[in-house]
Amino acid sequence: MKQNELFSAFAKQARQHHLQKSRTMLAERIAMGRSARRKQPMSQVSNKVIEKWVAAARRGR
Repeated sequence: MKQNELFSAFAKQARQHHLQKSRTMLAERIAMGRSARRKQPMSQVSNKVIEKWVAAARRGR
C-alpha cells in the first residue's frame, strides 16, 4: 500500500469515528435534557426513542 492510500484510509476511518462520536454525544445531550424533564432514568430509554429525539432535534425542535 502506498503512503497516501494508507493515510486516506486512516483519515476516512477517523472521520467516520468522529461522526459516530459526535452523534452519540448529541443523542446523550438531548436524552439527558428530555429525561431530566420527564424524571426518567436514561437507562430506561430505548435506543429507538433516542434516535427519534435526535431526528427531531436535527429538524430543529
